[in-house]
Amino acid sequence: MYIRPFGDRPIAQKVTLVSMLASVVALLLTSLSIFAYEGVADLRAEPGVVATCVYQQDGSLLLYSSTTPMVQRLAGYAGIVFLVMLISTAVTYLLARRLRSLISDPIQNLVDTSRRVSSTHDYSLRASEGSADEIGLLISSYNEMLEQVQQRNHDLERHRDYLDDEVCTRTAELEKAVEELQEEIVQREKAEERVRYLANYDDLTALPNRQRLKERLSEALVEARRNDAMLALLILDLDRFKEINDSLGHGAGDLVLKQVAERLGQCVRSSDSVARPDSANSAHMLSRQGGDEFTILLDKINSAYDASRVCSRILTALEEPFQINGHDVVVGASIGIAVYPHDGDDGETLIKHADTAMYHAKQAGRNDYEYFSDSMKKEALHKLTVEGDLRKAIERNEFVLHYQPKVSSKDGKVCGLEALVRWEHPEQGRIPPDAFIPVAEETGLIVPIGDWVIRAACSQMRAWRDAGLPPVPVAVNVSSRQFRKCNLLETVAESLAEAGLSPRNLVIEVTESIMLQHEEQAVRALTRLKDLGVRVALDDFGTGYSALGYLRRLPLDSIKIDRCFVSELGQNEQSASIVEAVIAMAHGLGLEVVGEGVETEEQAEFLRSHDCDELQGYLFGAPVAGDAIPELFE
Repeated sequence: MYIRPFGDRPIAQKVTLVSMLASVVALLLTSLSIFAYEGVADLRAEPGVVATCVYQQDGSLLLYSSTTPMVQRLAGYAGIVFLVMLISTAVTYLLARRLRSLISDPIQNLVDTSRRVSSTHDYSLRASEGSADEIGLLISSYNEMLEQVQQRNHDLERHRDYLDDEVCTRTAELEKAVEELQEEIVQREKAEERVRYLANYDDLTALPNRQRLKERLSEALVEARRNDAMLALLILDLDRFKEINDSLGHGAGDLVLKQVAERLGQCVRSSDSVARPDSANSAHMLSRQGGDEFTILLDKINSAYDASRVCSRILTALEEPFQINGHDVVVGASIGIAVYPHDGDDGETLIKHADTAMYHAKQAGRNDYEYFSDSMKKEALHKLTVEGDLRKAIERNEFVLHYQPKVSSKDGKVCGLEALVRWEHPEQGRIPPDAFIPVAEETGLIVPIGDWVIRAACSQMRAWRDAGLPPVPVAVNVSSRQFRKCNLLETVAESLAEAGLSPRNLVIEVTESIMLQHEEQAVRALTRLKDLGVRVALDDFGTGYSALGYLRRLPLDSIKIDRCFVSELGQNEQSASIVEAVIAMAHGLGLEVVGEGVETEEQAEFLRSHDCDELQGYLFGAPVAGDAIPELFE
């Protein structure tokens, strides 16, 4: 039979047992007290005093008594009481010690542990566990609570470390973001500054641009009106600059532009021009308008002649070659001059008139300057009118083709035709080619006109073939703009296919200028035409900047001697020598030779005697409409 130990019992049972024990002790003490009281009573009933009476002689009676038995009995009772008290004290002490070990000590241990934990925050401390009663359960629960607190504190510390790391990471990210934001702000400010700079200055040469020129020109005009002064506007365009880009590359072209800007800045008086954005004096200006065009604003001039002196200095300075990537590059310039108030009283008019004068200088032979004049204005207005009428003519199909025959030098028979475009204006009548072809070239309208000429010539050949005429090749002139358009081959192939003609019936005539401006592109295009079966002729040979080397590269079938040499045959021995040399050279290269512009029998005889293959000119027939060609064969 298992008896539960006292220490493991609940506090209520312990208190109950102690109370019962105390009651037993109290009962015992009470019993002892009663017993002692009864002993005293017994003592009274049975006194322990022994009395003896002695009668004296004098008649007195002496009474003697002995208390020893009573004292002995009382002493025995007192001993019992003392013993009971001693036992009670011992029992009480033992009970108190037991209660202290069972109740007070565990509670004090719990209190001390709580204080240490509170003061040190050391949650690894534990209260000593005792019995399994309520206090023991309390201590166990308290220890479990400390265990949980310790674990949570550990988790909290880990989370705190994690949060610290996160804070550090986020702080670093925030600092980086702030730095990036500051850098972005700086970059944006630089970009805005860059935009403001580019809005007013040229990026390549650091010169003011067109927009800044207009602003400064407006300011200068206001000042000139107020002071009744003169100013001049110069527009300068570099001659043959495109050839530098094509031959040396755009990088070399940029270097040329920068060096030209430097020389222009040195040529213009400091009081006339400011070529740098950081200059202190912005009253006058040298600017770049784009491409190879520069503008110089001269204010406070005394006369229009002052502008010509500046132009002379510029042209002289540009004569010295530029050193570009180991090459000596010579660049000329064409300059147009417009003077206020003679040539205009507003900025737009002055710019337009100076530009017009510059184009006249370029057409007059380049590397020169021209003042604007009223005749230029009329000519510019005429070009504008011609351009508008040309656009309408293309829409209304006002162009016609005339054909000039080419004859064989051996038998005089017609061996070919050259198609020449004519403009039948509804109001002005027939307009000669030299009156509208240059405008068409300049405006780009020559491209649709040239495409129409190819299609119309093929259609006319088809009509002659259907009419029973023998097939003869027809030559068509092609402009440089048609080469740049890059669809010449498609136009030729489609026109021949639509007319059902053999490619050998068509001759494409090109000029030397095409080779000088677009040599590689021209060689590729002409090679494709040759592969198609079309014949190729080089027109006006000897009038351009002839380079005999490219004759070996070109897929040519024939060359045409320009009329300026043919017209002087019999009058100029040098021209005769040139013609003779050209014929011999062409035959040496396996090419046929056509002499154009033949107007006299003497010229024709000279060409025949030197084996020129074909002859063309008014001696054999003027250009006529297509329906008159059958008469030539008759």
